[in-house]
Amino acid sequence: MREYFVAKKHIELDLHGMTLDQARHYLEVSVEFNKDMVEEIIVIHGYKHGNCLKDYVQKEFSSKFVSRKYVWMNPGVTSLIISKN
Repeated sequence: MREYFVAKKHIELDLHGMTLDQARHYLEVSVEFNKDMVEEIIVIHGYKHGNCLKDYVQKEFSSKFVSRKYVWMNPGVTSLIISKN
């Protein structure tokens, strides 16, 4: 559970089992494809079997379509808030 609400128009992306390159591509394409249809992308990256995906999503990933990132109380989930420019 997190401290704010989930947007009505959202999708969830599960990166479990992906390599960093696969996750990077999937995330970039998903943001680009869904930017006009959703307000939030909930990224489930996990954390118990290494922090590579978590660190990428939370620290390295950036997109001109993402205005903010929120880390959930569950450290395996991060939300990307889509900018409405």
